[in-house]
Amino acid sequence: MQPHLQTSGDAIADRRADYAKMLAKGGEPDAAAELMEQALELVPAWAAGWYRLATYRERAGDTPGAIEAYRQTRDRSENDIFGAALKLAFLGDTAIPDQPPSSYVERLFDDYAGRFETSLVDKLGYDVPAKLANLIATTGRHYALAVDLGCGTGLLGPEIRAMADRLEGFDLSQNMLAKAVEKQVYDHLAQADLSTAAPMPRMMKMFTDNSAMGR
Repeated sequence: MQPHLQTSGDAIADRRADYAKMLAKGGEPDAAAELMEQALELVPAWAAGWYRLATYRERAGDTPGAIEAYRQTRDRSENDIFGAALKLAFLGDTAIPDQPPSSYVERLFDDYAGRFETSLVDKLGYDVPAKLANLIATTGRHYALAVDLGCGTGLLGPEIRAMADRLEGFDLSQNMLAKAVEKQVYDHLAQADLSTAAPMPRMMKMFTDNSAMGR
């Protein structure tokens, strides 16, 4: 989670939230929820605090209380960055949305980027990029341009780099793209919301180009 979402801006509220987190980890979600309620009395606009309260209430079996806190989270967070609408749907309060909010997906993978490859490759043995590259290689073709949509940390890049003159990658998460940059195999990387009807015009940030990669 981004640092500005971890703090309420009020030292007393933050201290109570920290104690609440300790209680939750210690298996006392009821007590944790009570402390978070006290913290939110001081900072009622703190969306991340409402999300924490919702999770504590949910663990404690207080479904109505969790629903109310998730509603507060949704209403107080920009673009539903915490995915409260998904939680409300899961708890039966609202209909299931067609897709999760892009801001929520972006935050989720930004937070996960640092351990993504360790979890996926080292622990789960993920080998789809290598298998996909082998399938492409069977065509015997060399491509002028290859585009890796949803490139993440760039696992596919090294596998197909030799098959294309130019390799581009696009992903929603800036932190995942930063990991892809480290592989130094892409000619161009940019942040884009691929869930939109026309994602390419909505690229938000370029990460590198030919000159930056030394090509």
